[in-house]
Amino acid sequence: MAKEKNNNLSNLMPIVILAGVGVGGYFIWKKYFKKEEEKEGFIWLRAEFNPASAEVGETITGILVGKNNTQESYLCFIKLVNQETGNLLAPIQSEQVGAGLSKQFTFEFVMPDTLSLRFNVHFGRIIDGKEKIDDTQVYTIKQPEPGYPKEICRDPYCFMVNNQAEEIRMNEFLGIDPPGMDLDSFLLNSTQEQLDYWKDFWVGVWTALHRADLVKFVEDKYIQYAKIVSARIDNFAISVS
Repeated sequence: MAKEKNNNLSNLMPIVILAGVGVGGYFIWKKYFKKEEEKEGFIWLRAEFNPASAEVGETITGILVGKNNTQESYLCFIKLVNQETGNLLAPIQSEQVGAGLSKQFTFEFVMPDTLSLRFNVHFGRIIDGKEKIDDTQVYTIKQPEPGYPKEICRDPYCFMVNNQAEEIRMNEFLGIDPPGMDLDSFLLNSTQEQLDYWKDFWVGVWTALHRADLVKFVEDKYIQYAKIVSARIDNFAISVS
C-alpha cells in the first residue's frame, strides 16, 4: 500500500510542477510582458516635426495625430508649450472628434534663439469649458551640429541624419558599422522571432530619436518580410505533409 501511495504521488508530481510553472509563468507575464492598458481620452498616436534640427528663425512644421479613445464625441485639442518659458509655440488647435476616431493637426512655429528647444505636446479635451490634458509627449529640436545634416547610404538605401547620435544608429541600422549583412539580406534570412525583435528594437530607437519617417520605414519593411517568412513556413508545412 505504501508503495502504491508513493507511485500515486510520483504520478501527481509532474502535474503539480506544471501547475506551479503555469501560475508562476502567468505572474511573470503579467508583471513583465503584459502591455499597459491604453490611456483614455484624446491620446497621442504619432507626431513628426520637420526639420528635425533647425536654425534660429527657421520654420518648423509639425504633423500630429491624436485619437479620441473614449465612447463619446469631444472637442479635442493639441497645444505645444515651450518648457523653458511656458509659452505656446503656436496657437492651440481644436476640433470635434467622434468616439474612437483620430484627427490630424498641422502646426507651424519658428525656432527660437536657443541651442535646444524642448517642448511639451499636450493632447486633451474641452470638458465644461475647461481643458483636460489626457496625454503629454516631450520633444526636442536642436540647432544643427556642424557637418549635419548628411546622407548615409548603403545600396539601395540612403537616409539623411541630423546629428552624431542618428549617424551612429544609421550606420548600425544599415550594417555599415559594425560591418554586417545588408538590410534586405538580413531580413530575408530572419525567422519570425528575429523579425519581431528587429522591428521592436528599431521602432524604439527611431522613436526615441523622433524620426517618425524611419519608424514608418521599419514598420513597412516588417510587413513586407513577415509575409515572406509566413509564406516560407506555409510552403515548408505543405512539403513535409
